[in-house]
Amino acid sequence: MEHEPESRIVSKNFKVQPSDIYTGSDLLNTFGQFESEEVAKWIVELCQEKGMWDKFSEEELLASYNRKNKGRPLQRIHFYILVDPQPLSEFETGEKPIMLGGGWIIEKDGNYFITQEFVERCYERHPKRRQENNLNL
Repeated sequence: MEHEPESRIVSKNFKVQPSDIYTGSDLLNTFGQFESEEVAKWIVELCQEKGMWDKFSEEELLASYNRKNKGRPLQRIHFYILVDPQPLSEFETGEKPIMLGGGWIIEKDGNYFITQEFVERCYERHPKRRQENNLNL
């Protein structure tokens, strides 16, 4: 059953917080597309800076990224499959093109809103506690 977009937006006091997600691995194998996983990492890191899940603009995400990556500044963020479904080519799938993703981040009036599904997917694959424990082995 499809939920209304507003009911899917994560609240600031959601049970999983940005600090609970490990971003050191670029959130690999989370959304099925490396470029989207890289952007997802930047989104989580921005919310870690804020200390909570919060809406953001493309400019705000760019500024956060560029502060940390002075040698590789970006002019624009491509959200790829995080916002809208994107076709994967025959080269990528080995079959006919298919649509992948969409709806993990909701764009409305120039702001981007994080969904519960986005947070749960990131946390399920990259919980901070498990990753930090692996580093201490």
